[in-house]
Amino acid sequence: IVSALLMVSLPSWTCQKTALEASIAARLLDSKLTEYAAGGRVLVKEQGYLSGTMAKAAVSCDRWYGGFEFGSDGGDRDYAGQTSLGAPLTTKSRIDNRVVGASLYWRYTESLHFGMDVTQQQSARTIAGTNLVAGYPETYDRLTTRIGTKWVLPSTFGMWTFGGAASVYGSQTMNLELPGKDATALTFDSPKEWELSIQWRKHFGPHLFIDATYRYINAEI
Repeated sequence: IVSALLMVSLPSWTCQKTALEASIAARLLDSKLTEYAAGGRVLVKEQGYLSGTMAKAAVSCDRWYGGFEFGSDGGDRDYAGQTSLGAPLTTKSRIDNRVVGASLYWRYTESLHFGMDVTQQQSARTIAGTNLVAGYPETYDRLTTRIGTKWVLPSTFGMWTFGGAASVYGSQTMNLELPGKDATALTFDSPKEWELSIQWRKHFGPHLFIDATYRYINAEI
């Protein structure tokens, strides 16, 4: 994610030091999905690139800082799977995501931070039909609560932040619409998710900086 951010000092009431950040960013996701049968056999593999934007706002109060973000992205993934009768099937799936998240972190030291975040994601997945097989849409709703840590490392080239997080609670439902059938709602076990991230930030003055972030997220449902 590459973004230009604005830092503005806020009036101080109960906090000795406060600050506000606002940003808008473009992002590119390398999105991969693998579906398994109960016995572990691979049923479906999908891969594709999704492009979109993300807006963020953050406020800090002394050692505490919190944030809010909204993201939207979409694109096609190559679909390699099978029909309901087990015949091989190659097609495309259209993916559209909407993500809303909030986070709260505490600076244990200037370099080591601990906190948590909550993310609500809705994904629409439309598998394209072929001459012999009808496609169908699915809608996923996923809520994830995670705890994480960040390690901040200043350098002459900018500020580096290394992060990690793991889920402690999650829920997911899916609405499935097969052609000619009634819509069906499916409930999943609690999703398990973990993330590793690295961020680089470079200041261009007291109120403006640019950052780039790489995140690797693994989710199992």
